[in-house]
Amino acid sequence: MEQRIADARDALLRHIRKENRAVDPKRLVELMAADGYSRREIQAALHLAMSRNQIRIDREMRFFRPGKTLQAA
Repeated sequence: MEQRIADARDALLRHIRKENRAVDPKRLVELMAADGYSRREIQAALHLAMSRNQIRIDREMRFFRPGKTLQAA
C-alpha cells in the first residue's frame, strides 16, 4: 500500500509538471482517477507531497510546485 501511495505521489507530481501551472483540484483528481488511483490513494498522495513541501496550494485553492514560475491558469 505504501508503494502504491508513493507511485500515486509520483503520478501527481508528473501531472502538475506536465500542466506547468497551478492545477485545479477537480482536474487533478480526474487525471489521477483516469490513471486508476482511488480517492483514498489520491488523498494520501496529496498529503505526502504537501508534507514534503513538493506541492503547495495557492489562494484559489489550486496545487502547484513551490519555487516554479506559474503561468496564468
